Amino acid sequence: MNKNKLYPILVISIVAVCILALYTLRPEAKAKPSSNNAWRVSVQKAQLSPQSPQLTLIGQLESPRETTLASPSNAYVKQVHTEEGRFVEKGTLLVTLDPSDEALRLTQREADVIDLQAQIDAENNRYASDIEALVIEKELSRLSNKASKRYGNLAQRQVGSDVQWDDSKQAAGKQSLSLLNRELAIKDHPNRLARLKAQHIKVVALRDQSTLDLARTEIRAPFDARVTNIHISPQNRLRAGDQVLTLYDIDSIELRAQIPLKYLPSFETALSHNISIKGSFQSSNASVPISLSRLSGEISKGRGGIDGLFTIDNTSIKQSNAITIGRSLSINLSLPIITNSIAVPPQAMYGQDRIYTVSESVLVSHQINRLGVTTLNDGSPAFLIDGANIKEGSDILITQIPNAISGMEVQITQ
Repeated sequence: MNKNKLYPILVISIVAVCILALYTLRPEAKAKPSSNNAWRVSVQKAQLSPQSPQLTLIGQLESPRETTLASPSNAYVKQVHTEEGRFVEKGTLLVTLDPSDEALRLTQREADVIDLQAQIDAENNRYASDIEALVIEKELSRLSNKASKRYGNLAQRQVGSDVQWDDSKQAAGKQSLSLLNRELAIKDHPNRLARLKAQHIKVVALRDQSTLDLARTEIRAPFDARVTNIHISPQNRLRAGDQVLTLYDIDSIELRAQIPLKYLPSFETALSHNISIKGSFQSSNASVPISLSRLSGEISKGRGGIDGLFTIDNTSIKQSNAITIGRSLSINLSLPIITNSIAVPPQAMYGQDRIYTVSESVLVSHQINRLGVTTLNDGSPAFLIDGANIKEGSDILITQIPNAISGMEVQITQ
């Protein structure tokens, strides 16, 4: 190959090497951050304030004073005066039993009382007679003994016969024995009288029991109540103790709701410091106020909390058909006020215990303690969180970002 042909190829190779060297050794330009790639987010200012958490629970109406009335004796059902579901006032006649058997039994008991009273009167009369007779008995005994001594003196002087003396001694002995019997009868009078009085007390009690049993043939409401079940119908033959009807006290209706263990300390603290925990539930398009009365004394197996017992503050609503024991209701409670808490919308929460704040267009992660829920002024729901680790006025992220992490760049929109 001649030199004229190699020269152009050599020049081209040198130029290519120079260009490659210049490209490799060029200074790198600094990357300019572009705000177009940052997430556009909304924030709210952190406001620390005392607020009351709200808690929603499912409760069930019940009455600790639910009673089943029973038949007091063996009797036929004469008439049923009420129906299941009826509201009845205290003393209202509910069921009438046939009183014939109890009336006869009462008559017998009254006769027993009269008989014992007559025996007591007879004993008192006998005692009075014995007292009077005792004086006579003593005088007769004295005379008999005196006659016996006289016949004895005559017999010793051989003036009288031994037969007369024996007869006089026998008569004196009989009179002494009669005196002893009289004295014993008088001495035993308190015992006989006490025994008769005890029997009298017994028959009086039996008579009074029969009087009660007769009155109980009219079964009446023991308190203001609502009838839940009727176990009998007219002409049924009942034995003593057979169930008649079931009812519950409308003034003792309570609402039982399971309190999660997470919130239990708040309830225990409130009760120990006499702090009222109030709430409400909806019934017939009306809000019914309730308040915490006490906590249950045990945690049932398989349950994740302890039962709270709430009283209904509106007494007039207790006679409403909507207030029926066994009914399940959703109740809303206002827990004791917590200071230094922050209300954030649901979209500010990441998981159960994390939120983000924005500092210099960068996300900052915060692990928080969720205290409960509340309702904002516009009626929207919000979570209450502990503001101990969040500064007043911090920008809290209220936009949900997929895969958000601390240090991520964001852009706040107005």
